[in-house]
Formats: sequence, C-alpha cells, structure tokens
Amino acid sequence: MKEAHSLLSLLPIGYFVLASLGCTKTDALGAGGNDDSGVDGIAPSGGSTGTGGTTVPALGGTPLTGGTTAGSGGSTATVGTTATPLGGTPSTCGMTGSSSLLDMLPPDNEVDTWVQTGGVSLITDQTGLYSRIDGGAPKYIDRGWVSSAYVNYSQGSRTIQVAIHDMGTVANAQAIYNYALPAKSFAIPGPNAVVDPGLASAYAAYAYLDRFYIELNISEKDDAALTSIELFMKDILDRISNGCPDAGSAPDSGSDGNVSTGGTDGAETGGVSGDCSAIVSDIVKQTQIIGTCTAVVRLDYASLRILGHKFICGKYAQTTTETSACDTANADVTFPSGVGLSPICGGTPTYASPPTDEWLFSKPSSDFGGIAAVSARSGLTVFAGTTYWAGTGEILFPSAWDTSDLGSGCSRPDWLDATIRVRSLDLSEGQATAQMTQAAAVVIATAIPPAFEYWGYVFDAVVLLYPRTIGAFDPSKAEYIVLLNGGWLE
Repeated sequence: MKEAHSLLSLLPIGYFVLASLGCTKTDALGAGGNDDSGVDGIAPSGGSTGTGGTTVPALGGTPLTGGTTAGSGGSTATVGTTATPLGGTPSTCGMTGSSSLLDMLPPDNEVDTWVQTGGVSLITDQTGLYSRIDGGAPKYIDRGWVSSAYVNYSQGSRTIQVAIHDMGTVANAQAIYNYALPAKSFAIPGPNAVVDPGLASAYAAYAYLDRFYIELNISEKDDAALTSIELFMKDILDRISNGCPDAGSAPDSGSDGNVSTGGTDGAETGGVSGDCSAIVSDIVKQTQIIGTCTAVVRLDYASLRILGHKFICGKYAQTTTETSACDTANADVTFPSGVGLSPICGGTPTYASPPTDEWLFSKPSSDFGGIAAVSARSGLTVFAGTTYWAGTGEILFPSAWDTSDLGSGCSRPDWLDATIRVRSLDLSEGQATAQMTQAAAVVIATAIPPAFEYWGYVFDAVVLLYPRTIGAFDPSKAEYIVLLNGGWLE
C-alpha cells in the first residue's frame, strides 16, 4: 500500500497548489474527552466509553425522524429542505434535524467487512453532550453545535470510532475543524480531510463538509489501519456529498457513490453532466484496478488543446527506488545512441528523494536533451522524450496515443480540485511563459477525475513544459504533458 500521506510530500520544482489546507493548531482535539488520544467521548480500545445522550438501534433498526423529540430534555428535530441525491431519491441529508446524521453512517459491510457494534448514540441536547464528553463539550457548543452521532465499528479485534457532528452551518464546521487541527497532519482524499500521525498507537482523522464535522479514530497504527480509516472517511464524505443515500442501501452498480455514469442531468449533486457520463464510463472500463493509474495527457502549448492521452495502470510496486526507476526507463525507452542520453538517469534528478508522484530525469545538453518520467507508485515508465538543437525532439514513450474525446467542463465534487496537488517542471529552461496552472486545469476539467473517483481516488499531478527544442523557444513545437495520478489504496 502507498500511504496517503505521500500527497503532502511535495517536490520543490516549480511547485504550485490548486488549493491548500491550513494546518494551524491552537488546542489538541480530544481535550476533556475520556482519552486525549481519541475522539471526544469515545475512548480508544481498552478505555471506557462515555455515557449520555440517546442510544438508538444500529442502522437497520428504526431511526428517529424529523419532528420527533430526541433525547432526554432534547430539542425537537425539524424538517428542512429535502436534498436530491444521485438517482433522484429524496434523502434526509437536507434536514436540519439530527436524524440526518444516521444516513451518513455506513451500514454494515459497506466499508470492507466493518460492522457496527453497540448501537448508535444520538445526542441532540447540551446536557447529553456534557454527559458524553464532559469538558470537551464547550468547544463544540461555543461554535454552534446542533447534534452528534457516535458509533463504533469492528472488524475482528480492530475498532474504528466514528463521531459526526452537525454544526449548523458551513462556517461553524470549518471553525471547529480549524480549531482542532493537530500540529502535524497529512491530507487524505476528500474535502478538508486529514490524518493525525502523532498518536502513539492509533490514527485519528478529521474532516468537514457542508455543515458537518467528522472525527474518526482507529485502535491500531499500521498500513492496514491507515487504509481503513481513509476508506471510512471517504465513504462518509461521499454520503454527505451525494445527498446521503438511504441507510443500508447499496451503491449503484458497484459505484462508491461518487458519480452516476448513467445520469443525464448535470444538476444532480456529485453527478456527471450528460455530455461526460459516457466518457466517464469508458474511462472507468479502461482504468479500474486495485492499484494505480497515470493519465498521460498531451496539450498544445499555445491553445491548450488536448492532442492525445494514454492510461498507464498497474499494481503498486513493493519498492521503487531511484536505481529501479532508472533501470525501468532505460529498459522501456530506446534513446538515440551517441548523443549522451543513455542512461537518461545519468542526468540531474528533478525530484525530492523519494518523490511521491513521478521520478523525473532530465538530461539537457548543448545539442541533445531528454526527459523520462517513472511513476513512484507503480514503478512504470509513463513518459519519455528528446529535445534537439535546431530540430524537433520526439516523444518516445508512450509510442501510441488515444485521440478520443476526454470531455470538458465535466461536473465533479466541489472539493475535488482542492485535494489535487500539482507540481511543474519547465524543460524550456525558463524561456517560455509557462501556463502550468491552466494546463493542469484543462485536464482536471475532463472526465478523468470523476472516472478515477468512481473507483478510487485522484492523488496528484505533474505538469511538464516539453519544448522539443533546445535554444530559442518555438511555441509552435512545444507541448504540455500532464501526468494525472489516481488509484485505489490497497
């Protein structure tokens, strides 16, 4: 498994970010709870679980409905605007009542083989919250808290503790998220979602979306635990983003709920516009894998028109080092002999060690130059080409390109752009006015991101300004090469 925290191990070469997460810290999350290393009110394995609030049956039982008074002395849940999720079925996710929190909890076996244990504790009044987390309650209440749902999930001896808080407004949810961010964290796929790696024997994850703030804690600290907590967070965020499908219902046609490939109405929340849905479906068929994929996309330098693309997918490599990446590039690509390009990795490495996206080897010279890119996740070569003086370099890898339409302006979750980290490398040696952000934006607006999100995640991207020439820059020959990386975390 490739750890998701690699998303923040960014490289210092022409790096830019489409959007970033703040990581300031003013207080430790968990203060006043039963155990400061866990979610407020939920003790890590071996501790005692806080009491208070109203316990309702696990999903599959009878949830509270809008208009029913919940909890001892609690406030009455009221029905707000009904949201329409994928497929057009009304959902309670748009309700201001606390019953909508139940729809956000994954049913048994939706996330791998995790199942609920002990029922859901639904809290709708301040007394119940104080009973649950004692001194930890004020930081929520002071920021507009409305209600909370607490529940444990088990898989064998492992436990994931889930707390979802309705904070009333987006601003309130963001406020508690910013207040509670740990001093060190790394981003995971999802809107405003991070993991705290600083706990001694557990992982904790935090996120907010819309008016909801989510806290997760898993009782172990290894690759399997990290994968599980990421999948749980993604499932919950997807349920919020897509209108909270009814509890216990299965995703459509094996989808994780991100997109509906059969939809024709671009207005559906989290859906894909009719113009892109067929393209998304086709890309899913080409790329879906328990592993990782790189979409290699060529764009004309001047117009940013897409010239072709190629999907290169494979299993995660057990180890990918500079030496192995070098060997792979030279095995896959035959660079011209006698011009000093072979081995390509004898040149100046253009990455931090190790990179999280691609190993990039650039070898400029007075007359001939070259570039090779090898995926740090799969260990596969994804791009290689030459640059010439008084001539035009050639793309050597991939050797064939797909020119079918990738779509444009394709609908995707609002948060997606903010999670894609992009870095750039200008091979024209600074002669051109590089529009790296625009090139990346063109590719991110295609059907590729929603297709990757259909079966996995979108991780990051690398943009290369590939001039093909050495010496005076010739915009008529130059191209942008965008490497958009995605995959499923094993």
